[in-house]
Amino acid sequence: MAAELISRHQSFVPGEPIEVALRLNIIKHWHTYWRNPGDSGLPTKLKWTLPAGFTAGDIQWPYPKKLPLGPLMNYGYEGEVLHLVTIKSPANIKPGESATFTAKADWLVCEDVCIPEEGTLTLTLPASASMPEPNPSWAKAFSAATSALPSTLLPNVIANIDAQTLRLNVKTDALGAINDITFYPHRDDLVANAAKQIFTKTADGFTLDVTLIEPRNNDLSTLDGILVANNAAWGAVINANANANANAKAVTIAAPVSYAAGVNGNANSSVGAPLQAKLPESAQPGLSLITAL
Repeated sequence: MAAELISRHQSFVPGEPIEVALRLNIIKHWHTYWRNPGDSGLPTKLKWTLPAGFTAGDIQWPYPKKLPLGPLMNYGYEGEVLHLVTIKSPANIKPGESATFTAKADWLVCEDVCIPEEGTLTLTLPASASMPEPNPSWAKAFSAATSALPSTLLPNVIANIDAQTLRLNVKTDALGAINDITFYPHRDDLVANAAKQIFTKTADGFTLDVTLIEPRNNDLSTLDGILVANNAAWGAVINANANANANAKAVTIAAPVSYAAGVNGNANSSVGAPLQAKLPESAQPGLSLITAL
């Protein structure tokens, strides 16, 4: 497989963010892994060496696909994947000067066997005084990767836990042609990845039942993840306002968590407000999710 650092634009404006990506071109039938690899595997990692004044953000992960392996379920990518990163640039760079960005990349690529790979990759860009031109070689790839990043807010979500089941109750009139939704958790210690998730349309939205890992992890303060509609392939997320062949806008949802039998299974209780809100002193952390509806 091939790995390289690429840029959305052919140059950068000093003081403005720079959109770059680790591009992995994966051999047919092989795959790499999402931020939560599932039951096995390892996520791709980047360690940056940058000129003075430049700082790199975290990887922005496009939604993954299911990668079943016997009784296991993993999450990752096949074909081409861009791991997007935003680099902040200082304002004191003069137009015409260049900056070289270096990243040590580590990834695990698997088929029937797994091979850990690494590479030290570089990208050099000149500074310009005006808005840079898009890089024609990568414009479509960046657009596809960006469209798969969850972002905006979806309200009216409630999460209930009863024994080993997490039920997401979502009120929405924007389902359209969607007939299946999958939850991909960010954490690897919360859900039974290989268990079937049950999607049910309701009069005012849908529910999704997700089986939790055994024994159940009671720390739900950071239970977040993404929802992907209709197992959409790379670059073809579903638009809930249109039809199953359109591009989608990804949204963020926030929901309080309630327990049928208490956090420890012996009393009724609830876990307070959404994470985005300032919690009252008596409230416990809530549940934040991201979805690609």
